[in-house]
Amino acid sequence: MLAFGMLAQRYRETLAGRPAFINYSQIHKQYFLPWEPLPLDQITKPMIRAWHLQHKEAPSHANKGLSYLKGVYNFAINAGAWDQANPVDGIKKHAEYSRDRVLIQQELQLLLFGIECLEPKRRAYLTLLLTTACRRGEACKMEWAHVDLKIGRWWKGKTKNGRGQWIPLPSQTRAALDALPRTGRYVFAGDPNGEKQYWSESSAEKFWGDLRSKCALVNVTIHDIRRTVASRIYAQERDWHLVQAVLNHYDGSPTAIYVRLNYDLIAQVLQKHADNLWALALPGPTDYAEPLTPLRETGALPFAEGLA
Repeated sequence: MLAFGMLAQRYRETLAGRPAFINYSQIHKQYFLPWEPLPLDQITKPMIRAWHLQHKEAPSHANKGLSYLKGVYNFAINAGAWDQANPVDGIKKHAEYSRDRVLIQQELQLLLFGIECLEPKRRAYLTLLLTTACRRGEACKMEWAHVDLKIGRWWKGKTKNGRGQWIPLPSQTRAALDALPRTGRYVFAGDPNGEKQYWSESSAEKFWGDLRSKCALVNVTIHDIRRTVASRIYAQERDWHLVQAVLNHYDGSPTAIYVRLNYDLIAQVLQKHADNLWALALPGPTDYAEPLTPLRETGALPFAEGLA
């Protein structure tokens, strides 16, 4: 009988090129490496249920792991490698609750300071997220051909809801992008020439985890930036239709359509948001009595103690 690891690898290979491939590869590495040598019949329903219950404090990850295991066994059944019922069937997923985490002003100040200590590509990436509320994957796939820095706009041809979007780029974002070399197709390239592959979301998550730790940003995800921007724009404008337009959330009402098509209005809103956000920035390292070493060479920010 095939070992779990071999079958799981074959299952993941069928997902190559899809977001699930990255997600399930991470889930496998995080949880299931010890299971790899086990024959399928040694991974029982009680064993899976016990594992799922063990990780109830991280319900989303545990549920993703459960879905992954179900996919592996369904693949085995379809391939003729397993002739019994799927052992995941009947195991109830943990209840999940929508995150409502947003960054408070002090956290944004720490993040803005940390961004200035990053190398240009990472600085531009986070600046783009903070000023446009785009999704991390959309930013990773940004192409130079879709960016006009003179006018200050970006065409997002592929979005989650299937609708393309022209998004205005505030001056802070244009400056950060203008500092990058144009060596290939992708702005945030995963290879030196920027032709073959864009930055993977896992690469973004890796450097974000390091920066988050050094800035003492407890339990803050990249997606929380998008939620934070939406919250700040609503507080700024008190107009939910404008927030929807920025986030590219579709609303078919006449008012929402008018706002969504009013590019100049959205541009004004995003520039105002960016100006208000950058006004929070703390003094740079050279303004301190003792010069500070860039974050990437140190442990944590000197004034971040007590926030963790």
